[in-house]
Amino acid sequence: PGFTRVTKPSFVFYSFVPNYQRKPFDDVRVRKALWLAADHKAAADILVDGRGVAGGVLVPGTIYATPQEEIAKWPGYRYPKDQDIAEAKKLLAEAGYPNGFETWISARSGKAWVDYAVYMTGELAKIGIKAEVRPEEIGAQKLRMFNHDFPTLVFRESQGTDDPDAFFGGFYTSTAGQNWGAYSNPKVDELFAKQAQALDPKERLKLVRELEQTIIADYPRVIHFWWSISTYSWPQIKDWKPHSSVQANWKHRDTWLSR
Repeated sequence: PGFTRVTKPSFVFYSFVPNYQRKPFDDVRVRKALWLAADHKAAADILVDGRGVAGGVLVPGTIYATPQEEIAKWPGYRYPKDQDIAEAKKLLAEAGYPNGFETWISARSGKAWVDYAVYMTGELAKIGIKAEVRPEEIGAQKLRMFNHDFPTLVFRESQGTDDPDAFFGGFYTSTAGQNWGAYSNPKVDELFAKQAQALDPKERLKLVRELEQTIIADYPRVIHFWWSISTYSWPQIKDWKPHSSVQANWKHRDTWLSR
């Protein structure tokens, strides 16, 4: 009692990544089916006790992020899920998989990651895809990730800043260091460079939104949710501002104690 709690989305998101270079995930219809099947609320409820926020490519609530009320209207984010599941099955049938297919999921050893992979098997089963979970210790999985040696994987991703450069440049450009699924789209690379060089904030926002929609149209990964974190402060702590990143905001140069 007496303290204040602030909860907000962190820079960490739970992500299911298909390999863009492997069949059947080289087919945009199959990737879109995965996107449509995602149940963002259920994933957050099951995996992090509800401490997650459905969002797009950028951290929800930040300057360049698409507003939540718009995201709620996107295919894959609609509730109830019946319409999305039906459309996902139709897309798989059009892609040549009317009865689904079999695949496996690479997961880092450890409860959080294996739980996520097991959750994914249930989500995929709803559209006829049978998936096997294959846990590995982190070194072996990282080698597999850097070599794009997997059909699908689950991972908990993050960046140290909420600037669009970090997330677009970290996960979605053709040379991105965390582009595990080997996703590549020349238009994404072009728009990334343009928004990074834009000096006018309004112009940059326009380019960022166009870039986000270009990425989403390719469905290179499923973003289940952004993990929310809570921070607490006592009333005598003044001028302390909570931050979404656990790696930032530790200088406290403006924070003071009232007695």
